[in-house]
Amino acid sequence: MPTAEEKIILRVYAALAASLVLMLVPLMVFGIIAPLLFIGATIAAFIVRRRSDPHSLAAGHMTFLIRTVSIGPLLGVPTTALASAYLLSKADSTPLQPCADAMASQLLNGATDMQAVSRLMQPCVGIYLTTNMHVLVLSIMIAGSLPMIYFAFRIAKGLNRARQGHRIEAGWL
Repeated sequence: MPTAEEKIILRVYAALAASLVLMLVPLMVFGIIAPLLFIGATIAAFIVRRRSDPHSLAAGHMTFLIRTVSIGPLLGVPTTALASAYLLSKADSTPLQPCADAMASQLLNGATDMQAVSRLMQPCVGIYLTTNMHVLVLSIMIAGSLPMIYFAFRIAKGLNRARQGHRIEAGWL
């Protein structure tokens, strides 16, 4: 039977794991809930660590999770750059051209209502998205792959150690 300290540790891991799973569900409601749960679990990790003895099991696991949350987004920088390069090289921007021409014409003729000018792009956006959906989806997968794998690995590793009541090193990997 887990101790009270171990139960708290497992709850924080469970909240982070649930937020990662919910981030993969393509529904708007989960797109709102997942980041809130992620932020809440991160705040909980800081609170638990602050209230714990610095050498306790909880402090070690919370430091591990805080480091995970700190390093994970940094891994998104190279994958986002790679996804952007892929998107720019593979996306067909031809569907945007007629609207971009109309927008440029309005701007060159002295248009001052920027909302009206930006609305000129709306008819072309749907066609652009339909034409490039496969490229957009693959770009999103490229951008999120390494951080998600990192988070999943770290949470699984920490959760496994926490279930056994073992301490964990807070290193980056």
